[in-house]
Amino acid sequence: MTSYNIHQQVFSLNNASSIARCCLDTQGALQSKMDEALQPALDKLKIGPWKVVWGPTIWKLKPEDSTASFDHSWFVAHSGAADWGDGDLCDTYVVSIAGTAQNSDVNVAEDIGIKDVVDFAAFASLGASSPPVPTAHEAIDPRKAYIASGTADGVYRILNIASAGQGTTLAEFLGNIPATANTRVVFTGHSLGGALSPTVALTALKAGMLSSIPQGNTFAYPTAGPSPGNRSFAALFAEALPLIKHDIGTTDDPNTAAYQVWNANIWNEYDIVPHAWNTGSVQGQNLWDILRMYGELPMIVGSEVAAAIAYMIHQHPAPPGIDYVPIQGSRLLPPAPPTPQSWHELMHDVASPQHGEPYTNIFGVPTAPLLCQCGSSPEVSPILKVIDDTRKKLEENRGN
Repeated sequence: MTSYNIHQQVFSLNNASSIARCCLDTQGALQSKMDEALQPALDKLKIGPWKVVWGPTIWKLKPEDSTASFDHSWFVAHSGAADWGDGDLCDTYVVSIAGTAQNSDVNVAEDIGIKDVVDFAAFASLGASSPPVPTAHEAIDPRKAYIASGTADGVYRILNIASAGQGTTLAEFLGNIPATANTRVVFTGHSLGGALSPTVALTALKAGMLSSIPQGNTFAYPTAGPSPGNRSFAALFAEALPLIKHDIGTTDDPNTAAYQVWNANIWNEYDIVPHAWNTGSVQGQNLWDILRMYGELPMIVGSEVAAAIAYMIHQHPAPPGIDYVPIQGSRLLPPAPPTPQSWHELMHDVASPQHGEPYTNIFGVPTAPLLCQCGSSPEVSPILKVIDDTRKKLEENRGN
């Protein structure tokens, strides 16, 4: 028996997929590390009797490169009697997809690959079994659901790369879950995983991979994810996976109530990453909010932020007719960080930490230790790095 509720357990499993994110080695060596470490790590968390039943799978575009981290890490854990807090002990599978690794060019490409989009319905109708093909810009119909091409690449890889241990793909595993009336499947991930996990969930549903799972028993539980697609995609996600408030008992803590939901991106008010790549249509969660989210910035810092955002949007434009919109979300409100007084403080002392630690603090769960020592900023998302690099380019241009 565990004292952690189902949301806390899923969040711990979410974190566990990334325990090798700071390790630099070949694909085979990283796979061996995860094979050896993952199940013992889950056991030490004491969050419940969760057993790895598929994966862990480590994949690298360049498998023999020993100087880079994994490009993707994901697994499925199972509990035959997970307590959902509503009187039900459910046969539960959790698909956990890692966020950005410390040194992965593939992760960067997937995180910021927004210049092209993929027709979601066409992609899912083929079972996501073929590499996604970007839609020609002149053929884009804003009424249709599209996902960023970077996200589509990640979804394709997550569903179709075979596990080294089992020899099956995640798509095949999902299609063979021995479902019962109380079988439930949850897709979770943080940061890049927070964009991939809800998109994988919706793809699996629309492609018929979860046809044996009772209707309403598939859930998404992303954290800190950027927008995967356009407004029509966000609407399609909300229709297929409606927001569920799943309060377990009564609580006076608004943050506890905020994370006790399903099918919503759990995001920190002070985390920049969930504001990408919305640039204006959804007020309160767009990139321009950086100007005000940390209090009244000194004039020079505010000017740098505005210039960096404008230049970044120019350098990484959405295709014509595409408006990236966040999927439905639930906002966390940790203590406000101090107002940064310089660009360095903004990006390194405030924005980077806000992408990691506040989530763990609010959930109040144990986290599996990392398998390798990280650099100075292990939580930096490519989105934050792009903003930082954009400002440097502007400085260089002014110098020239």
